[in-house]
Amino acid sequence: MPAPDNPGELWTPLVFYCSVCGSELQEEERVQKCIYCGTEEECEWLCPHGHYVCEECRVASAEEIIERTALSTTESDPASIATLLMRHPMFREHGPAHHLLVAPVILAALRNQGYPIRKGALRAALKRMKDIPHAACATRGDCGAAVGVGCAVSLLTGAKFRSDRERALTLQATAEAVRRLAEHGGARCCRQSVYSALESAAAFLERELGLILGISTPVFCPFSSTTEDCKKDACVYFGGR
Repeated sequence: MPAPDNPGELWTPLVFYCSVCGSELQEEERVQKCIYCGTEEECEWLCPHGHYVCEECRVASAEEIIERTALSTTESDPASIATLLMRHPMFREHGPAHHLLVAPVILAALRNQGYPIRKGALRAALKRMKDIPHAACATRGDCGAAVGVGCAVSLLTGAKFRSDRERALTLQATAEAVRRLAEHGGARCCRQSVYSALESAAAFLERELGLILGISTPVFCPFSSTTEDCKKDACVYFGGR
């Protein structure tokens, strides 16, 4: 920002902050890679922690940023992919955006571990999960994040409504994810729901399908300071425990 023509005016330098971690950006021209879609481009402001978000990802909707990230990420830990997505500005403290991310994150992580996952499956997962309303966990008992596990299993097994074992596995995957979340207790927390669903998915996929979902343990939730109803020590993901 140039100095004012009138030296008597107050000149305040521009200050920008990273949309991912909140750190003050440093003015420096450099080619950076977008942490969501992987696009490389020149930028003028750098996060000291290496976070760069391209313009298309910066203004993307929740559905768009999930698709862009799932299709391009090379990360094999589903919790890490989910955490990155939940740092995006389109992910509020609570809301249906969290319902959308679980199935694509599972499929993307499996693909990056060498399993043959089609791009079409990632897009189908998003399409299938769009109609679960806000607060479904309390109003009808089917948390969207937990249903995302069943959605992923359905796509992995090719389940149809007339299938035998595949349909049963899909129902069982959702049931186990819902039960695991219910056992956590307390008020709703969409972030806890996502991490719980991913841990449930890892156990189910290994036991029933022989697929290893390489989730990090223990899972650490970095969102306690921005979650109004955070359960703190009552949450298994608080403080990295």
